[in-house]
Amino acid sequence: MARINDGLSDRDQHILADLAVHGYLSTKHLEGLHFAGHTPVTAERLSRRVLHRLQQLGLVQPIHRRVGGIRAGSSATIWQLSRAGRRLIAVNGVAKRPHEPSPRLLAHSLAVADTRLVIARLPTTTPHIQSIDVQIESAAWRRYHGLGGDRRILQPDLAATLHGEDEQGDYHDYWFCEIDCGTESIPTLLKKCRQYDDYRLNGSEQTTLGVFPRVLWIMGGARRRERTDDLRRRLNLANYPGGMFLVTTPEELTATIGAAP
Repeated sequence: MARINDGLSDRDQHILADLAVHGYLSTKHLEGLHFAGHTPVTAERLSRRVLHRLQQLGLVQPIHRRVGGIRAGSSATIWQLSRAGRRLIAVNGVAKRPHEPSPRLLAHSLAVADTRLVIARLPTTTPHIQSIDVQIESAAWRRYHGLGGDRRILQPDLAATLHGEDEQGDYHDYWFCEIDCGTESIPTLLKKCRQYDDYRLNGSEQTTLGVFPRVLWIMGGARRRERTDDLRRRLNLANYPGGMFLVTTPEELTATIGAAP
């Protein structure tokens, strides 16, 4: 295993690390995250070649389920770490056996990756944004104490910091992102909103950043438009600070999060 590790490039290591964080990524996701400096044709060819080599080394493996629609085709292959790959980078210190994810888990994992990829591209698609920092899943989680002193944990799907420049100078824009695939009820989403407000009242994020991040709900699923309108309406009726919550769809994500502050 040490010999294999010594032969891996920095890009190989980053690919394995991303698979460890996300759990499941498509060839297209990995192409966008790690081969963006090439032409589309070259990036596609290189990503397939690198993933094939990592598979031959026994570090990654495709899942059997394929995703249709916009992900159809060879770029739709979904990858996960093999047991050896997990052992190599010591995921949670345990070499867990790879497994086939449920459709619900897979859809959410890929939607989180879609969101990360859109945000990662903002410096190239939005002139006033210069750089971004993204935390995924457990790296984005916040542990805190409630008003009664009990220990609590807030679990965003993703946290993002955007560094930009406008006519007033440099700025940092902070976000928590929640990706909804249409599988949870609106009351469940509102319960999560109350937890965000609970964390806001704790004040720890404001102590660190000076402000509380905006919370962005990204609504997917077949009824996304209807659910987006419903969640917006209910949030408008709640007594939250203005602008704390925003609701959008995957199609509108770039325009929403990339808008100048």
